[in-house]
Amino acid sequence: MRLLNRPGSALHKSHHPLEAGRACSSTPAAPLTPDETPQTAAEGLTATSVHATSDASTLENEYSGQMSAHFLQRAKGFLKAEVYLTQFNGQSVVCKDYRRYAGTPAALVARWLVRHELKMLEQLGGWTHAPQAIARLSPLALAMEYIPGPLLSDVASTSDATLSQQLIRIVQQLHQQQMAHNDIRGSNVVLRDGVPVLIDFTSAVRLPRLPGTATLARMMRRFDLRHSLKLKQRTLGRPLSTREARLVMRSKRFNGVLRLWKKQILPRLKGR
Repeated sequence: MRLLNRPGSALHKSHHPLEAGRACSSTPAAPLTPDETPQTAAEGLTATSVHATSDASTLENEYSGQMSAHFLQRAKGFLKAEVYLTQFNGQSVVCKDYRRYAGTPAALVARWLVRHELKMLEQLGGWTHAPQAIARLSPLALAMEYIPGPLLSDVASTSDATLSQQLIRIVQQLHQQQMAHNDIRGSNVVLRDGVPVLIDFTSAVRLPRLPGTATLARMMRRFDLRHSLKLKQRTLGRPLSTREARLVMRSKRFNGVLRLWKKQILPRLKGR
């Protein structure tokens, strides 16, 4: 997969403890405003900034041709961010950019998503199985540590028992830090030197610890483990034990709610 690598870029500052500051580059450049989009090193494009409006169709027209192949994720569907690799202060970072929603009612939710993911990553600071938060570049953009390696969803089925055991152990470590990921899937696990790293903490939440919330916390932990075991079974090709198979099983009521979410609600949110 080709990545967007833009040496010498400057990104918008924000008022936050992890303030963006001034990007280090050989040629000083003016910081971007929320209405500006990053430069690309793709052939045929100039070194000048590409200006875009918050209108999604205009943004799509300006990011066409070769440039679309450099994104890690294109913003397809409601409240989806543009995710791309860029340079910041001399290091490669992943930028999650919601600035396509600037000036729209969705910007309020997008701002919350940026703040929330930043808070989750800060609380996990120093944990090797999650990316480090680098800076909040603007109210609608967040820079995170780039984790090199393939996605688990892109790795061919393997009978390596170590990898599946590592993933389950990492999820349990996350729970020990009183946090649930809530979106464990193959596309949210990067293999750095063969070791799983969880990414995309937009849906992550702190496990409740108030009196009377033990059942809710147990359900959230079980939700993460269930999806980890599904990865073990489907992606990694490892059979489940009897105990693990019972954990994956769901009640008929839960299956009905999940079917409604996957078949009707989620496709509409994603614009399918």
